[in-house]
Amino acid sequence: VHPDEWINDIQMYFKFDCSEALSLVDVSINLPTGIDSFEKLRVETSKFISNFRKLCYNAEINDIEEQKIYLYSSLPDRYLLDGYKKMENISSISELIKEFEEIIKYNHDLIRNGSIVALKHVVTGKYLSSIKNLNYNTGSGSQLVFANNLLDNNALWKITFTENEEQALYSETNIYFQHKNSKIFLGIYGGYFESPVT
Repeated sequence: VHPDEWINDIQMYFKFDCSEALSLVDVSINLPTGIDSFEKLRVETSKFISNFRKLCYNAEINDIEEQKIYLYSSLPDRYLLDGYKKMENISSISELIKEFEEIIKYNHDLIRNGSIVALKHVVTGKYLSSIKNLNYNTGSGSQLVFANNLLDNNALWKITFTENEEQALYSETNIYFQHKNSKIFLGIYGGYFESPVT
């Protein structure tokens, strides 16, 4: 690809002026939203890496240190420190791409504010579940929770933090579980009502 053609392509894609297009190589790449499985993450990461390598090639950026800077700056803020440390001693593009994939995979597995999770009992293998508008007949009258063999929408809970943080800090963050379907928060009312006999 001719450099002028590449600059025109990147200008159209990012709507930058010519001086910015010359100085940037796709540094604002973000991982797409809607990635909810490792398979989707793998596919999107592969597309990202392919695009990154193509842009570096077309811009004739062969220096690994310069490639590190661009790849590092494409990481979301929450990955930056970890990403920088892991990319420091890398000396080839293959190592750089492999490390980038590891950073993305590791950070994708972390539970964050807004993550959707299922709570599985280790011994029984059952999932903490609830059904919208199915309430206890006695006691609090609150929405009923139960252990269910099925992993379905009734077993999905949204993680929320009291603080406006991206990740929980061990022993410093209050974590709440909000039922995905009903939007009701899981609560403990110790001492107020007796547990129903099951």
